[in-house]
Amino acid sequence: LSKPRSQYLPLLEMCVEEDPSDDRSMFWLGREYYFYGKYDECIRTLQRHLKMPSAQWDEERSASMRFISNAYSMKGDRPEARRWLYRAIAECPRVREPYLHMARLGYQENDWPLVFLMVKQALSITQKSGSYLLEAESWGYSLYDYGAICCYRLGLYKESYDYALQALQYAPNDERLK
Repeated sequence: LSKPRSQYLPLLEMCVEEDPSDDRSMFWLGREYYFYGKYDECIRTLQRHLKMPSAQWDEERSASMRFISNAYSMKGDRPEARRWLYRAIAECPRVREPYLHMARLGYQENDWPLVFLMVKQALSITQKSGSYLLEAESWGYSLYDYGAICCYRLGLYKESYDYALQALQYAPNDERLK
């Protein structure tokens, strides 16, 4: 995201127009629409991606579903965002990213049992997939931070403290975590 992206969108639109059967280009176009804040286009394009017979890679399909969820969330439709995150988890339960996104949504809604479950599930995944779709945040302090907060809210103070200590190990200079 630190690189200039101004030429990406028109080139991706042209690429998809020239070859509408290229599932990878369709995914990248939908992702780019999300980055530009074109949420309706993002949703439509990524739903097209998911319907493509060649779009079989579960990790990329899960990422499409997360982008769709994020787009619905940005539009203020949290129930639809939640539905798409459940689909993202079901599509690829072996990666942490959809669990982190669902934990974040649960946090925003004060749904502490949901956050607790998502944190536990995500942290049970100990191997990174190695794909370009890996989100660094899924392997940093965030899951432990959500774990500390939700455990505190659930009255699980010892577990909350343990999660807080683990979060601090990942971000020792973060004043809020301290």
